[in-house]
Amino acid sequence: MKFNRELVKGSIVLLAAFGVFNAMNFVYHFSMARILSLENYGKLAALFSIIYILTILTEAVQVVITKYTANAKNEGKVKNILKRSLAKGALLALSLTLVYALASLALYKKLKIELSLMLLNGAFIFFAILSPITRGVLQGQKRFFSLGTNMALEGVLKVLLGIALVFAGLQVYGAIGGVIFAALLAFAFSFAQLKNVLRAKEKRARVSDIYSYSLSALVALFAILTFFSLDVIIAKAIFPPQTAGAYSIASILSKIIFWGTAPIGKAMFPLTSNENSKKEKRKTLLNAFAFVLVCSLAALIAFSLLPGFIVKIFSGKSLPGASQILPLLGISMTLLSLTNLYLLYKLSQGKVKGVFFLPFLLIIQIVLLYNPAHTLASYAKSAAFSSALFAIGTLALVKISSRN
Repeated sequence: MKFNRELVKGSIVLLAAFGVFNAMNFVYHFSMARILSLENYGKLAALFSIIYILTILTEAVQVVITKYTANAKNEGKVKNILKRSLAKGALLALSLTLVYALASLALYKKLKIELSLMLLNGAFIFFAILSPITRGVLQGQKRFFSLGTNMALEGVLKVLLGIALVFAGLQVYGAIGGVIFAALLAFAFSFAQLKNVLRAKEKRARVSDIYSYSLSALVALFAILTFFSLDVIIAKAIFPPQTAGAYSIASILSKIIFWGTAPIGKAMFPLTSNENSKKEKRKTLLNAFAFVLVCSLAALIAFSLLPGFIVKIFSGKSLPGASQILPLLGISMTLLSLTNLYLLYKLSQGKVKGVFFLPFLLIIQIVLLYNPAHTLASYAKSAAFSSALFAIGTLALVKISSRN
């Protein structure tokens, strides 16, 4: 198989940058798992799962901005896309922050998390909406080094600020506060990276079908990222704090596969958006699929051979239950990573009709997981089975819809 050079180059740059970002994310959780009590780390993991659901919009916005930036002919039009998107994004961010605050009133008791902590977590929404706009422009212009630098900066700041605030005595509040400040500073830095666009003479850009395309992207990423996050949230609701904390450790580790292979899809997206030949697009997809599979298999081998060692190194605790389920959760994340890549490829081609049925697949996940009689082992088996059903269901729905 002949590899696409732009995909390889972009993937290597983003893999390196995401490697830093994910390494910092690992260091962050590694530190928090050791500094915080198991119960408090369970709270932090649940809050992060909510953040992951909120970042559905982050990914959707970045996908949309990337596609339209990739199709823009000059920087004047890119500037127009950037300005219009930031104005509308700010209004959306404020509205969603209010909605989240109201939802927190109903959720905090069920999740056994302080209301003030839930509300602080909601402050992340504002930058979760605006940051992907500037990053989407960088990605759409294939400025992978600048995009990677911005994300790596956020990762490093999150670790430094988070640890500093926790040691200052703020506990989970400090851990979340570090995430918020890091996002703010990285967003501010992105404007310096876009100085050429900001200095360009603005030209009106045609963004026909952007709303219908945005809806298609939003629904697809809602399904993927909600599926990605629900397991920890449901575990927090049905298990005692210690058991939920142990599951959170294994789940966070398994999700290294998803986030670790995400740069491959990000490098692929602007390439398959621009390529005219269907044959070239398919080749780029197969290249990306092979990259994801190789990276995932490497992680699965490590999870299978050294689960206890990995859990002990990560958490500083001996957690046999978490070690037992780690390989199974790794398989679950591999399936989800491949499904995510396929959906990104279809979105790079335009609107995808079948995605509007994907949220119904989440019902299957909830039915399989929300059972108070679950043990850790049976819960992990249900999580892996639901991932397989989600992958098969996604492929079937998109294929069937594309024929109609």
